[in-house]
Amino acid sequence: MLRETLQLAGVAEPDGMVMDQLVKWAPQWPANVVECARLMVEGADQPWKMEAWQSEIRQIVHAALEGGGDDREAVTRLINVLGARGYLQYRDLLGGGGD
Repeated sequence: MLRETLQLAGVAEPDGMVMDQLVKWAPQWPANVVECARLMVEGADQPWKMEAWQSEIRQIVHAALEGGGDDREAVTRLINVLGARGYLQYRDLLGGGGD
């Protein structure tokens, strides 16, 4: 439901609490959680949110990369969206500097 909400509205409030919950869900549903994180980044209306979410984004990515498979594709999409917005500090999560 969260993914559908983000696809429609682009935001979920309170966003800090939503990111905290995504971290908790990441080990169980990594690809879905990464997709939700990407949608939150795309819908973020304030640039400082990426800085505020840095720890959560890193935790989500680490959990997803442990799963492998389709999860890595979702992670790559998320990191590419972050990079396109100027947040290049996440490239290291892909190993080799990013795609």
